[in-house]
Amino acid sequence: MPLAGQRQTRSCAADLNGDGKVDLALANRRTPSAVYLNNGHGGFSKAIPHGRPGDNTRTVTAAGVNQDGTQDLVVANTNRGNAILLSRGDGTCEAEIPFGSPGDASSSVAVGDLDGNGTLDIAIGHTIGSNALYLSKSGLHDLREIRFGSADHVTYWVTIADLNGDGRPDIVTTNSDGPNMVYVNETHR
Repeated sequence: MPLAGQRQTRSCAADLNGDGKVDLALANRRTPSAVYLNNGHGGFSKAIPHGRPGDNTRTVTAAGVNQDGTQDLVVANTNRGNAILLSRGDGTCEAEIPFGSPGDASSSVAVGDLDGNGTLDIAIGHTIGSNALYLSKSGLHDLREIRFGSADHVTYWVTIADLNGDGRPDIVTTNSDGPNMVYVNETHR
């Protein structure tokens, strides 16, 4: 079943309108990205655009970033700055919170509570320059940036998972021009 659109780069699947059905969010280059709501009968709604035209979005993920019970979208954009798109709970977004540098070549995004403070943090992989971690100290408008990894590694994917079973999520980067890396989380809780 084809979905309308062009220049898709990545997708994520999550319940974006709270109806218990898995919906799709597609990241698009140079055109607005889109959400497709699952109708429960093997089909999807027409595209619901999100983001800005020309965002050059490379990837999208869904997570309850503001802890209101809905799945928000976090997008990694190349040369435009990244954004958190706060969900209205119906598949549309009510607000956009920009973060990161407009000059970053963002390629991937992962979300998890890396510092153990109960709020979700964001890891962004870059194809040019070092990667970035955005720690949420007290809310979405208070993100502290920490750069990590080699600027020469060309990161195409970043993943957050507890790899050593210590209860703290770690970061994995998949790199084109350098070794793939595991960054073991050594934060104290």
